[in-house]
Amino acid sequence: MNIKDLKRESRDINEEYRSSASSRSSKSSDYRDQLASLEKIVLTLRQQNIIHEERLNNITNELKELKEENSYRQEKSFTLSDTKIYVGNISRRTSLNDLENHFSKYGEIIDAFFFREFQNCRNAFVIFREPSAARKALGDNDRDLHNRILTIGKAREKLILKNDNKENNDRNFKSKQSDSKSRRYRPY
Repeated sequence: MNIKDLKRESRDINEEYRSSASSRSSKSSDYRDQLASLEKIVLTLRQQNIIHEERLNNITNELKELKEENSYRQEKSFTLSDTKIYVGNISRRTSLNDLENHFSKYGEIIDAFFFREFQNCRNAFVIFREPSAARKALGDNDRDLHNRILTIGKAREKLILKNDNKENNDRNFKSKQSDSKSRRYRPY
């Protein structure tokens, strides 16, 4: 039974009760029985409603948790190389603040630092919070800073080889040393 049926049945009972004023005494027991059965039905529906609300709340909470996990995964799905760009041919008179101000128009900068200096220029890395900002910086043609054309590229991660076999490393290192000495000091 749904709510419409219950309302209709309740209305019918009330109309029947009002129309027969003379026969109230005989029908009062029937009316009480019907009223009791209606109250049971209403109570059952309320209990079912509570159960459905609990289920809905549980499903809503699970959905929120899944959305939070998914957003966390999306945030962490990019690597540092997706947000880090290489900037070369920077003028020696360009400060770190100048560099950050130049690239902040593409997005929020987490870090910027110079890593190599030459006689007339230097190189730097700029790390953005979002990969989209790094892509904008790579694609933009505004590469002039202090009358120098900047070289902008995607930063590559440094490859560090790791060998767990220390004895093998020592042996290879010694043999390479002896080979290099023999080549370097070879008599003609």
